Amino acid sequence: MKKFCFVLCVCLQAVMLHAAKPFLAEGGYYKKLSKNTVELVGLDTIVLENNVLTIRSKVEYNGQVYTVTRIGDYALCHPKYGKKKCTFMENLDLVLEEGIKNLGSHQFYHVGFHSIALPNSLEEIGDYVFEDCNLKSGYLKLPDGLRKIGDHAFEEMDIDRLELPESLEYIGKLAFAGDSFFVPEYEQDGDCRHIKIDTMRIPLSDW
Repeated sequence: MKKFCFVLCVCLQAVMLHAAKPFLAEGGYYKKLSKNTVELVGLDTIVLENNVLTIRSKVEYNGQVYTVTRIGDYALCHPKYGKKKCTFMENLDLVLEEGIKNLGSHQFYHVGFHSIALPNSLEEIGDYVFEDCNLKSGYLKLPDGLRKIGDHAFEEMDIDRLELPESLEYIGKLAFAGDSFFVPEYEQDGDCRHIKIDTMRIPLSDW
C-alpha cells in the first residue's frame, strides 16, 4: 500500500509539473522541470551589456533559486512568433552560463555574432539553432561534454575554423552546410570523409 501511494504521488507531481504555467522572473518566462530545475521558454525583455547577450543558468522566483538546464525551442530571438528583437543585430556576443545542458531548436535568425561562448555543461544543440547567422570571427570552439548537434544547426555561419570535442557522438544532416571550416584531423574512407577524434569517426558525408 505504501509503495502504491508513493508511485501515485510521484505520478501526480509529474502531471502537475507538466501542467504548470510558465512564470515570469528576471526578464524571462520559465517552466518547472523538477523541484529545482526549469526551462527557459521565452524572453520578456532582451538585456544587452556592451552588446553581450548572457543567458543565465540561475533564476530566482518567490524566494527559491532554480537552475536553468534547458533553453526551449524558439525561446530566444528567432522571428517566429514575433520574436524579432535581435534579428539582423550585428556584432553580438553570446554567452550561455555553465549549468545549461540543452539548447533547443530555432534560437537565432540572421544575427551577426562577434563571438559565441557555450558552457562545458552543454550536451545537446538542437536543429537550426543559428539559422542563416554569421560568425564574424570565423572561429567556433564547441564545448567539452557536447554529445549531439542537430540538423542545420550551424548552416551558413561562415565558420572557417572549428574545434570539436572528443565527447561528440552525433552530428545532424547539413549541420555545417555552406561553412568553409578546417578540421586538422580527418581521414578518407572510400568516397566518405570522416572526422577522426581518437578512435571515434563521425561521418561528414551529409555536411
